[in-house]
Amino acid sequence: MSSVTFFKDYRGNDKLRKSFNELSSLVFGINFEEWYQKNFWKHRYIPYSYVEEDRVIANVSVNLVDFIINNEKKRALQIGTVMTHPDYRNRGLSASLMNKILDEYENKYDFMYLFANQNVLDFYPKFGFKPVDEYQYSIEYVAGPTDGNDVYKLAGNNVEDLNFIYDFALDRVPVSKRFGTDNTPELLMFYCIYQCYLLPSR
Repeated sequence: MSSVTFFKDYRGNDKLRKSFNELSSLVFGINFEEWYQKNFWKHRYIPYSYVEEDRVIANVSVNLVDFIINNEKKRALQIGTVMTHPDYRNRGLSASLMNKILDEYENKYDFMYLFANQNVLDFYPKFGFKPVDEYQYSIEYVAGPTDGNDVYKLAGNNVEDLNFIYDFALDRVPVSKRFGTDNTPELLMFYCIYQCYLLPSR
C-alpha cells in the first residue's frame, strides 16, 4: 500500500469529493453530489477521510446538529457515512478516523450519536458508545374524502419547489421543546432534493 494521507472538510475539492461520492455509492448506494451542487452541503457536514493516490479509501463523517432537549439547547455530533473500500478493510482505518474525531471534539459537544448497521454493532462500543432502543411511533389515520387536488408533489429538480422547502426549513421552529432538532435545514434538504409532498393547511 502506498502512502495514505488524511484529509477532512474537503467539500470544495472536486477530485476528492468525486472519489468520496464513488465510495459512498459503492458502499451505501448514496451520492452527495447533487446535494453539493445545489449548495446544501455546508460547514455542518464534515468528512474525515484517508486518501491514497487521490482516491478516498476510508471515511467517517461528522454532522453538527443542534438539539432542544427539555427546553435546553444541546450541541451534538452525529457520526455517519462510516465506510471503507472493500480492498482496504480490516486495517483499522475507520477506527483511526473515529479516534481523530474523538480527539478533535473532546469537550466541544454535549453528546454524540449514530445509527449503526446490524453487522457492526460490536465496533462502536470500543469508542464508548452504548446501544439504546429505537422507537418508531405511529397513529391510526383515516383520510376524509378528497379529490386528490389538495396534495401537491414537490420536485427536487424544480428550483421554486426547492426554494420553498428550504425557506420553510429555515423558518421552522423545533417540533418539540422536549426533544427536537434545530438549525438543520441543509440536512433536511439532503432528503428533499428528489421529491416530497405538500399538504396545504386547512
